[in-house]
Amino acid sequence: MKSEHERRLREEAERRLGGAGEEVAVARMELELQYEELQRAHRELSASHDRFRELFEQGPVALLEIDRHGRIARMNVAARALFSDIVGSPLTSIAAEGGANDLLSTLAQTKTHQHLQRDLVLRGARRKVTARVAMHVLSDGLTLAAVEDVTEVRRAHAELTAERQLRGLLERNPDGMGVIRDGELIFVNAAFASMLGISEAEAVGQTFSSFCDDADAVVSPTGPDVRNAELRVETPEGIERSVECHSLRIDFRGQPARLLTIRDITERRRIEARMARSERLATVGMLVAGVAHEVNNPLTYVMANLQLAMRLLGEEDDEAHELLVDALEGAERISQITRELKTFHEADEEHHAVNINNVVRDALRMARPGIAGRARLVHDPGAIPETVANPGRLVQVVLNLVINAGKAMTERSTRENLISVRTWATDDDVCILVADNGVGIPAEELTHIFDPFFTTRREAGGTGLGLSICNSIVQQLGGFIDVESDVGVGTRFVVRIPLQGQAVSLERSSTPSSPLVTQTEGDRPLRLLVVEDDPAVQRSLRRHLRGLGEVEVEASGNRAIRRLSEDDAYDVILSDLVMAEGSGLELARWVDSERPALAPRIVFMSGMPHPLEDEPEGIPCLRKPFDMDELRRVLIETAMAADPRDDEDTS
Repeated sequence: MKSEHERRLREEAERRLGGAGEEVAVARMELELQYEELQRAHRELSASHDRFRELFEQGPVALLEIDRHGRIARMNVAARALFSDIVGSPLTSIAAEGGANDLLSTLAQTKTHQHLQRDLVLRGARRKVTARVAMHVLSDGLTLAAVEDVTEVRRAHAELTAERQLRGLLERNPDGMGVIRDGELIFVNAAFASMLGISEAEAVGQTFSSFCDDADAVVSPTGPDVRNAELRVETPEGIERSVECHSLRIDFRGQPARLLTIRDITERRRIEARMARSERLATVGMLVAGVAHEVNNPLTYVMANLQLAMRLLGEEDDEAHELLVDALEGAERISQITRELKTFHEADEEHHAVNINNVVRDALRMARPGIAGRARLVHDPGAIPETVANPGRLVQVVLNLVINAGKAMTERSTRENLISVRTWATDDDVCILVADNGVGIPAEELTHIFDPFFTTRREAGGTGLGLSICNSIVQQLGGFIDVESDVGVGTRFVVRIPLQGQAVSLERSSTPSSPLVTQTEGDRPLRLLVVEDDPAVQRSLRRHLRGLGEVEVEASGNRAIRRLSEDDAYDVILSDLVMAEGSGLELARWVDSERPALAPRIVFMSGMPHPLEDEPEGIPCLRKPFDMDELRRVLIETAMAADPRDDEDTS
């Protein structure tokens, strides 16, 4: 029994020991696996630590490890390259003046926000550096600061911003601006492209020389800077513009180039041309006035003496009388020519009532000598009312159109070439037709004939201003010019000028409008003072006026003033306007001030073809050469008007 029990106990013990061994073996195996896992984790951690240290040390960004006291505990190679060795220094030592407080604030905030960054200028760096500092709190309480050098980034950003601002200024500049390199446009603004008549995209890559024949001087890469060069550019549509150009050598995007600045001065040149033309016309007007004055003075006594000779001779000698009549007609023709020259001086004077037929007649008389050998001129004036305009300017318009028509004729006989000028009126306009059967104008040029500087006769010296000025004159009058043309058939210009209501002549009459008055047998003799500096005119007036009474003569306004100061008992004072020693105007002003009773007794005469600017109103003025009978009438009427009692006594 005992042995059996022991056997069972032994078997039970062996059974239990066998199970524990298995558990021990399993536990051992688990321990071995855990150990291997720990070994592997250790190796990985060590490798990761090595990698981290390597990344920390060799990373391209400067890294600083900051301890809990805000001091630099460790720094990598990039940081040492940027700062040298500053381990142990406070973090604030890297910030330039004014940035330390920002850095401390950032460091303090990093404790709660885990990650913050600031841009600041560094101190202690080997060069002036703008850096971006990013800080991150590590799990062990240390702080990792990454310092990134953004100096070049900031510089590039500033340059980009400046370039954008500069480009904005260039784009908005009203002057054309373009950059040329190797002869080609590599940049243009909108104004530059507009002056070339193309878009900005179309302009880039083209040569400036393709738009301007004289561009070589301003696009040469080695040439000097050019300022205020005047060039002419032509658009693809054939429109020419005058431009003022500046060409400067510049560095553009790192390479040499040329900056062209162009300004459209077409309108300025157009205005200058008009001003120059106006100045020339003013000069011509002054010259004409001077010539007319010098011609009219001798013409006065020539015509007066011819009239007196005809009276004295009578008609007893037919041949002598005929010679005097011819001579007087010639003198009157010269007088008519000087009056026609007046239109040149009236170019800028005020408008007044005019008869367009008279304007056309004056223009044709001037144009006829120039076209006599080229074409027949047919004038057909219609019945038209007066309108308000400037006769001098209208003569210029008609004269220009007729001369142009003469130049448009082909090499045919004069009989075959025809220029027709006709006038008529509608309900609203007065119309002037100038038509020719010359070469005609091509359709593509017809739309440009009124453009300034456009001409089809540049080789013949045409300036392209004539029709432009004519069109401007007519437009200022409120009218317009119609034009039709067929090549090989001819051209028709119709000038339409609006009727300005009931036209009233504003031109001052040179003589009173009352009927002819002559001295009768019962009239008392007049005492006349003639003030004239031309001796021949003096003698002529003395001879013609002696029948009216006593005629006394002074050669200047100053002498007349001295005489009147001593004796002012004159019925009429007949004075020339323009004299060297005291003019008629000065005499009239003295009379008005010192002898006002004599003021109504003054009559002016003048060799000038036009009224003077300061010529007083209300005083009769006879334009030389005048008819002697007309002069006598004016003097008698003036005397009678100034002293009506004498008029009553003689009636």
